[in-house]
Amino acid sequence: MIMSQNVVSPTLIEATIEVDEAAAIGFRQAQVTTGSSFETKARSIFVNGTLGILPEIVSAIPGSAEQGSELAVAVVGSNTNFESGVTTASFGDGIDVISVTVTDSTHATVQIAVQPNASVGFRTVLLTTGDETAVQIDGFFVHEKLRIQSVQRAVTGEFTITWFADPTKNYSVRRSPDPSFATYDIIAPTVPGSSPTFTDGNLPPGTAIMFYQVRQNP
Repeated sequence: MIMSQNVVSPTLIEATIEVDEAAAIGFRQAQVTTGSSFETKARSIFVNGTLGILPEIVSAIPGSAEQGSELAVAVVGSNTNFESGVTTASFGDGIDVISVTVTDSTHATVQIAVQPNASVGFRTVLLTTGDETAVQIDGFFVHEKLRIQSVQRAVTGEFTITWFADPTKNYSVRRSPDPSFATYDIIAPTVPGSSPTFTDGNLPPGTAIMFYQVRQNP
């Protein structure tokens, strides 16, 4: 309920509101009307629950993916009531939710697809069950889909990886003998985009084939 409002300028208005104690937890849309015109902003206000019983998302793993990828994210909640067939999920703009599989009231697996043109950056993760909304602000990060320019192997067995990069960003390099990267080593956690080249000179003995991934760091 709006208790009072004050127009400060043509682009700023202050409002005092009162939230009913029985109000459902979740986001609300704000709307300002002037004569016959109006402006709205979706999810501009979030109503919390009583301290100590607020549903929240504790973790979403993995917490990042690159543009154009599809993956399963394991979500763990606290004070939640996830329910099969009822709970829905949102990972923000540019990410499609394919399915939600609930294990129990605090655990769910969300299958998502990151659109190829999704903007790079953090997303807020929401799981909604009826009137209950569990949130993790900036709980998921979309990486730029990177193109490896070349991988060259020297006579000594060293691999040199070069990629296209934003010079203002930092990158990490992963190495795996498995093209699916089910297991991998992070061999370079931070490489500046101004020098998008890394030489892997510490290969495991007997290595014949190695696969590499380059990811933009959050």
